[in-house]
Amino acid sequence: VTPLPQALILALAFCFSLPLVQISGTLHGQVVHTDSTLSVAHRLFAEATLLANQGLHDEAETRLWQTLSIREKALGLDHPDVALTLHNLGFIYNAQGRYEEAEPLLRRALVIRETVLGPQHLEVALTLNSLAFTYGVQSRYDEAEPLYERALAIRESALGPAHPDVAFAMNNLAFFYTMQSRYDEAEPLYERALAIDEIVLGPNHLEVAHVLSNLGMLYDDLGRY
Repeated sequence: VTPLPQALILALAFCFSLPLVQISGTLHGQVVHTDSTLSVAHRLFAEATLLANQGLHDEAETRLWQTLSIREKALGLDHPDVALTLHNLGFIYNAQGRYEEAEPLLRRALVIRETVLGPQHLEVALTLNSLAFTYGVQSRYDEAEPLYERALAIRESALGPAHPDVAFAMNNLAFFYTMQSRYDEAEPLYERALAIDEIVLGPNHLEVAHVLSNLGMLYDDLGRY
């Protein structure tokens, strides 16, 4: 598989960051189950998250499939924790360039989250972003664009216009436009994302560097050295 550009890897990494704060104590606002079988699932999920963040995708994949099997049997097919596991499996396959395998997992995760959590939930935005990525890297731009736009709209509505997660969604949409040489649409999004991150996170934050890198690539494409 051809390695993914660093900018895309960074975008993918965000999709796996949320579960790290969900593995201790609560999941989706609910107390973690004490049942021994589900405890095994939680442990496997935590291990998978850590492995994925280290780039050990094969090992993470195995644990996630084990987690999914346990959770589907114990919680039912439409539980939010099932959706979370499906989402992260989709992340793994995206990171490996296995887009045809990622798509049905992410689509199923999206349906569950929209149904159970509501169409404006932030976790819906997270899955929209991942599925949009899956479409975008396959040049399925007409399918990807409305998902990126909807993910941005959800975050702006839920978090306000000056939140770092809104800036992240802007950066994703801008990079998507850049992939299609739609520079006039990409540039103002990069600039807005940069302004938010510099104010909220500080000028030396890693996210500021990410946006600056993408903006620099845009200028390079335009010959604006």
